[in-house]
Amino acid sequence: MASFPIPRENFSDLNNKIAVITGASSGIGLATLKLFVENGAQVVNGDLQPLKEEIPNVLFVKTDVTKWADLISLFKATVDKFGRVDVVYANAGIGAKADYFNLEVDSNGDPKEPSQANIAINVIGLINTAVLAIRHMKEQKSGGAIILTASATSYLPFGATDYTTSKHGVLGFMRGIVPELQARKVTNVRVNCVAPSFTRTSLFTPEMMEFLGLDFQKPEAVSEAVALLAVDATRHGQSIYVEEGRHREVELEILRVSYEACNTLPGVESRHKNDVQVVEKFLSLGAGSAI
Repeated sequence: MASFPIPRENFSDLNNKIAVITGASSGIGLATLKLFVENGAQVVNGDLQPLKEEIPNVLFVKTDVTKWADLISLFKATVDKFGRVDVVYANAGIGAKADYFNLEVDSNGDPKEPSQANIAINVIGLINTAVLAIRHMKEQKSGGAIILTASATSYLPFGATDYTTSKHGVLGFMRGIVPELQARKVTNVRVNCVAPSFTRTSLFTPEMMEFLGLDFQKPEAVSEAVALLAVDATRHGQSIYVEEGRHREVELEILRVSYEACNTLPGVESRHKNDVQVVEKFLSLGAGSAI
């Protein structure tokens, strides 16, 4: 899985695109917003807080992604102003919130339920954003591209349990929705992930960076992967892993290895031949552009 360069000249295809980005007021979302605007896109920023600076061609719609009504309003505002939705980047997210080992107690001394905020925002909010995007895009002749913010923790063990769980959920949603789009013959909507490794965002304080001893990559490195997935019509069901500014497509290779491993178990060959055929068909969706 060698890294590959992303030619910035390809980003000219963002010109005149209508993009909805959740969580675009900071971090990776903000870097993506700026990159899109620089290349001629109109961006709708769905976030709790507006931008701290004035940027042209940006419409702010106050949005809490955990509220279905807010997401409805976000898409309505976009379509009312621009008439369509070309790109949706479901990016809003938070870091770890739950402590599963030190539960708070109520007045009766009983343990309180741990925080579900991470799942509500990183998984349910993201899924609902993508579902509404599909609803709009599949009715458009031009279709559209949906990009989801996964994480290195979608693939690797990490001690922040609720965060790691949520990012596995993002990857699981993509793995489920892509073959379902195919089965329903929705061929004009693409869904992909970006999976950033440690990145300079509000999730990580300078003290955390120093403790980990890592030179965190800039969010602009991730925004380039988002832009690529927005404009490259050959990419569907892929995940671009971004580490130290380098880009790799990892999903197709990981799926191949996973299914090869599963189908070498004793007795599997006789019982799961159809599974292999289904997976091969799924992998063929991205075979033409696999890195």
